[in-house]
Amino acid sequence: MNTIMELTFTPQTMKLFSFLKENPTAVYKKGNYYKFLYFEPLDVYISEFTYKGIKFRKLESKDLKLAGWKLVRDMPISLAKPELITVLKDLEKVRIKENRQGTGIKLTGWILETLTLGLYTKQETALFVRLLYINGYSCEDIAGLFSAIVKRPALARYFIKELSNLERGVT
Repeated sequence: MNTIMELTFTPQTMKLFSFLKENPTAVYKKGNYYKFLYFEPLDVYISEFTYKGIKFRKLESKDLKLAGWKLVRDMPISLAKPELITVLKDLEKVRIKENRQGTGIKLTGWILETLTLGLYTKQETALFVRLLYINGYSCEDIAGLFSAIVKRPALARYFIKELSNLERGVT
């Protein structure tokens, strides 16, 4: 199944994304909103967010619902290019930093399963890092937990990259 990245914004916000002309894809319009659809590249993980008139969601192609949206650019959905991925990751980092709080995590559901069974994929690693970071855990605590539960040592480089990107933030 293909993961679709759905980027929705107003014409005013769209001006910030003028580089998308170089990455043409299917575009829909509803009222004063535009929706750009892209396939998510492999080995990319960006969590959903809403930030200053920009809404970013991810969904499986079978779950795409466009009722009420009018097709305004009739093109096939294209793969998101690196420039778009970089901008989305930067916006995600800003949003995560704004939402960071010093609360603990209740050990239920996915987090309990992860602590019990370990981490196996890059997506799980990215989600784990973001979840702990947004809940106020220090980099040292996150690294300690990661080293205790990781099942694939090859994920270490990816883990360090994800954690350092969040800690550095957007410059």
